[in-house]
Amino acid sequence: MNRPLLCSIGLGLLLALPLAGAGALAQVLYTATPIQQEKEARIEASQLNNQGQVAGYLRGKDGQPRAFVTGENGLGMTVFDISEDTSSLTVYGLNDAGQIVGQMAAGGFLGQPGGGALQPLSELFNGKSIGAAFSINNLGQIVAYNGGATEGLVLDVTTGNVQTLADWGARMTPTDINDEGVVVGSGHVTGPRVGRDLAFVSEPPYTQSVPLHNVKLATQSTAMAVNRQGRIVGRYLLRGTGTSRAFAAEPGSTLRDLNLPRDAHTWAVDINDDGVILGKIDYLHTPEIDGFICSGDCSDVLKLTPVTALPEGVRITNVQHINNRGQILVYGSDELYYLLTRVD
Repeated sequence: MNRPLLCSIGLGLLLALPLAGAGALAQVLYTATPIQQEKEARIEASQLNNQGQVAGYLRGKDGQPRAFVTGENGLGMTVFDISEDTSSLTVYGLNDAGQIVGQMAAGGFLGQPGGGALQPLSELFNGKSIGAAFSINNLGQIVAYNGGATEGLVLDVTTGNVQTLADWGARMTPTDINDEGVVVGSGHVTGPRVGRDLAFVSEPPYTQSVPLHNVKLATQSTAMAVNRQGRIVGRYLLRGTGTSRAFAAEPGSTLRDLNLPRDAHTWAVDINDDGVILGKIDYLHTPEIDGFICSGDCSDVLKLTPVTALPEGVRITNVQHINNRGQILVYGSDELYYLLTRVD
């Protein structure tokens, strides 16, 4: 995968800008392009690739969901064909070639660039039952789980090969795969009173899935994303309080807490190949929610709403993905999705 440079503003300068009380005086660092809304259709945008393409699904008056992929920089839209199998459709993954993966009534699916029909993965892999597909990398490797949601799988579209992730008596749910084939996700372990999700990482040939969980720090954990260098981000539940906390993990280490506000639920949802982390802060005692980017241990947090040219009164209330160009897919308080692009 190509790794575009961070534009002339530079990450160091971006993250050094003052945040507190920025308000209307904040320097505008991002433009916001609304993702096209079709007439009488609601859009759920969930994925972003390094070309600036956005993927998700839209639902019209007939209630039938249809997958879509935009053009570069979130412009234009290709809508996939409707079939009887697209009920309950969700798009989970998008690679730089424009291939999408996800889940529909028939199970996991693959959609090819240019639209057309979504193809059930069971047809591509000799009738194997595949319940859902969550991510596809630029080599055509897909992470999924089987029809019973008991096994985590790595599927290779090019070779037709299917590999099963090693487990430790857990139901493995992979969430992301990078271009080195490194897989992250969570394993669900059934306990005497309640089940727990524990973050893991697994490398080819997937004979070992290594727990990232820190038992002294967390009761549960989920790995959300892994970048080209193998750095992992996600969330855990803090032992003793149950507060959601964002974490990062370096290759070969367990999760560690990020330097984010303690009076809030925090999430780290994505990380690009330059190490920029995308996340969300949901304050415990106010209705305020902030999307943010940071690097390292997140001591350099940049809140996105004050530095983005959004319509008047609109705030960022959720964040989805960040690509290697630094573009960010977000959701606004006006119930629209936006692609943020840094000002050169």
